[in-house]
Amino acid sequence: MIKNKKLMMALSFTLGAALLVTTAFADIMSTSGYDQLKQAIKYTSKSCSNTLESFTLQTSITIKTNEKVLFTSVQTEKYDNVSGASESKSIQTYSNGNTDKYKSYSDKYCHISYNPWNDTYSVFEYGKENEGAPSFKDIFEDDEMKDIEKIIDAGVGNLKDYVIVENQIDGSKEFSGSLDNAQIPALVNAILSFIFKRTIPDVGMRTYDDFPEIQNDVFIKKITGKASVNKDGILERIYGSSIVSGKDEAGKSYDFTIEVLIKIYDINSTVVTKPDLNGKIIEKSYANRLFDKVSAQKYIGKYKQDIVIVKDNAFIKIGERVLEIDNIDDENVSGKYYETYKAEYVEYAKDKLEFDFEAKILGYNYAQYKLTSDQGNSKTVTINFEDNSSMINFNIYSQYNYNSIIYKTNSIITYSDGIFMRVFED
Repeated sequence: MIKNKKLMMALSFTLGAALLVTTAFADIMSTSGYDQLKQAIKYTSKSCSNTLESFTLQTSITIKTNEKVLFTSVQTEKYDNVSGASESKSIQTYSNGNTDKYKSYSDKYCHISYNPWNDTYSVFEYGKENEGAPSFKDIFEDDEMKDIEKIIDAGVGNLKDYVIVENQIDGSKEFSGSLDNAQIPALVNAILSFIFKRTIPDVGMRTYDDFPEIQNDVFIKKITGKASVNKDGILERIYGSSIVSGKDEAGKSYDFTIEVLIKIYDINSTVVTKPDLNGKIIEKSYANRLFDKVSAQKYIGKYKQDIVIVKDNAFIKIGERVLEIDNIDDENVSGKYYETYKAEYVEYAKDKLEFDFEAKILGYNYAQYKLTSDQGNSKTVTINFEDNSSMINFNIYSQYNYNSIIYKTNSIITYSDGIFMRVFED
C-alpha cells in the first residue's frame, strides 16, 4: 500500500509539474496564463483547507504502452471540514488481473482503516477531540512543496508563449497546451525522467513479467494538459498526459503513455459516512493512553509465586503468594493479594499479607498503589504488565528498600524477584 501511495503521489506530481510547464501561457492583463493557473491551484488548496464546507477529490492515473493498459488507479477522497471528517477509497488494477483496494475514515475522535488481506478494521481512537488538524491540509504550507514550486518556476523559462487560456462568459477559465520533446527544457525532462525511473518499478512488482523494465535513454516525448477553473476561482479539473520513451536492458524501445486526471466536485454538498462496524472484525488501539483497555483484558486472572526459604542448605517451598487481577479500566487496576502457607509451616504465616487494592495507572503498562497498615506504616505496591506475556511484575516496597521485595516471616527473610506467573485452569 505504501509503495502504491508513493507511486500515486510521484506520478501526480510528474503530470502536475508537466501541466504547469505546458500552461505557461501568453500574458493576459499583465499576468501570464502560467501564473494564473498557479494562483488557481494555490487558492484551491487553501480553500479546500479553510473555506469550503465539504468537497470530493478524485485522482485517476493510467499507464499504458502500445495501447495496452498496464496500471490504473482511482482514489476518491471525501472531506467534511465542518465536522472534521474524511473518508478515502482507492483501487489499483494491474494488467495481470491483480487488484489492491483500500479504504479509511477519519474524524476528530478516531481513524478507521480496512485491511482487505485479513478482512479486519483497525480503529485508532484519539482519546479526546483532536481539534488541531483539519481534514485537508493545504499542500503549499509544506516546506518541501515550496521548494518544488521554485524548481518548477525555474524550469519554465521562456515557455510562456506556447499555450492558450480562454476566459469564459460565466467568469470561468479553460487552460490548455502542448509541448513536444524539443520544447521541453532539459532540466524538466531530466527531473521527470528520474521520477519515472524511480516509481515505475513499484507497478512492475505487482505485474511481475508483464511490465517492461526500463533502464536507459528515458526522456519525455510529449506533454499535453488541460485545466478548468470555475468562476469562484476553484480548480475543478486538471488533466495531464505524457508520452515517456525508454529502453530495456536488451535495447528494445517502449513508449509509455501516462495520464493523470484530478477532479474536485460536490463542493459544499459532499457527505462523509462513518463505516458501520457491526458484525465486523475489529482491532482497537488508543492514543495518549497509559494502558490499552481492550488488550489489557487478557491480564485479568490469577497469578502465583512460590514462597521459598533456605533451610539446611536447601530451598524449601513453604507456601504461595497469590495475585488476582479482577478489573482494568482506563485509570485503575483492581484486585487482591494474599498468601497461603502449608500446614507444616503455619508458624511462618504470622506476618502474612492480605489486601485488596485499586492501583492507579501512572505509565505505560504500569500501576501503583499505596498500602497503609493499621499502625500507619506505608508500603508502595507496583504492578508492571509485560507486553504479550503471561507474567506480571508485582512488587511491594517499604520506604527503606527499593531494590527488591523483602518479606520477613517469623525472623526468617524470604526474597522475591516480583515475577508472578499466570495460573491456567485445565
